[in-house]
Amino acid sequence: LDSDHRKAHVLRELEAYVAMMQRGDYLVVEDSCVNGHPVRPEFGPGPMEAIDEFLRGQGDLLLPDTTRENKFGCTFAPRGYFIKK
Repeated sequence: LDSDHRKAHVLRELEAYVAMMQRGDYLVVEDSCVNGHPVRPEFGPGPMEAIDEFLRGQGDLLLPDTTRENKFGCTFAPRGYFIKK
């Protein structure tokens, strides 16, 4: 997911796309680094906040894949890599 980075938009994308995904499909939520995670603290609620809200309600649908973050030591999508359960 890499379009409008406002929280409400990303949350709607998550709700729509995850519902269409099949078991084993992969999802990347890009630019979760904005709003102070660690860049652009002035941005306001964005992808990271949408991820957090989605996982609170439907986290049982996705398995986080932290190996992608650790592979290169940096990412524009912290906590944004998932596999559909």
